[in-house]
Amino acid sequence: MAVCTACDTELRTGARFCDACGKPVGEAGRQRLPAPAVEYKQVQLDWTGLPAIYWDVKRQPPHPESSARQEATMAQRVLDQLASLFADGWSLDGPYDAAVSPESVDKTSQFWGGNRRLYTGATVKLRRFRQP
Repeated sequence: MAVCTACDTELRTGARFCDACGKPVGEAGRQRLPAPAVEYKQVQLDWTGLPAIYWDVKRQPPHPESSARQEATMAQRVLDQLASLFADGWSLDGPYDAAVSPESVDKTSQFWGGNRRLYTGATVKLRRFRQP
């Protein structure tokens, strides 16, 4: 389908002028490209068998260095486990903290002085664009 180069309105077949703005139409007008198709995928990552990532939920605020290290470890696990999907054109569906949802269970530890969260995996939302 051809569209007007001035106002982006669809042109009638064989039209010499745009019905919306009145500008003359070139030889064939400009062809509108179809919108790229988007695929969505949700991946469940399982971290059992990997070194544990704990978050002490009783310590408020958490120590900045340890929380940054925990978040970096989680992010690196996500990147490592999804490397083949990223190479295949998939990307996170939005910002990291919106696309990656860590899953955890609460564990009680007498040595840590209360509850701490053990991260057991993550759910990751991905998307990929492809031309139809």
